[in-house]
Amino acid sequence: ALKGKRCFKQELFATLHCCIATVYLGSLAHYVKQMNWICKLLCVILGIGIAALLGYSESARLKLRVHTLERLLRFFQQMEEEIRYTACPIHVLLEQHQEEIPFLSDCKTEMEQGASFWDSWRSAISRWQSESGLTQEDVRYLLEFGAAFGGLDKEGQLSGVQLTIRRLEQQREAAEENSRTKGKLFRSLGVLCGAGIALLVV
Repeated sequence: ALKGKRCFKQELFATLHCCIATVYLGSLAHYVKQMNWICKLLCVILGIGIAALLGYSESARLKLRVHTLERLLRFFQQMEEEIRYTACPIHVLLEQHQEEIPFLSDCKTEMEQGASFWDSWRSAISRWQSESGLTQEDVRYLLEFGAAFGGLDKEGQLSGVQLTIRRLEQQREAAEENSRTKGKLFRSLGVLCGAGIALLVV
């Protein structure tokens, strides 16, 4: 009888152990499943966010180019008037617009330290280019202006400024069109890529 009771206790203990293990494993599997879904959800949110951000970032770069070209045009138009009517020194023109166009401040500083206009202009543009949104063609027109400006007489300077204004106006028109069409496209592609990532993850 004692032996039977002992066997019954052992069987009862084993049964309880199996039940507890089953419940524990079931809870663990449920927890793992929940964590898996949470990780997927986070990946989806992150993927959509990054893709959308890249699209909007590229769109913002196109708008930045338009704004930069507009500021440059105002500078050159003012320069044309000053050269034509007042013979204003170049360093004064640079100072008047340095708040609006950052590289002009660097150009003026280097000229005050003894560098030529061309060397100062080229050096300042090379440092500013990456944050301006300008294309290589935009920058080339600016550099061509700077290379010739310092060695010209009044009429030559006016011709150089007027040529640069015409070129920048053409670049601005193209930049505005790109911003309208490609800007919207980049934003849409960013959202669509994010949705595609979400479908792949889920």
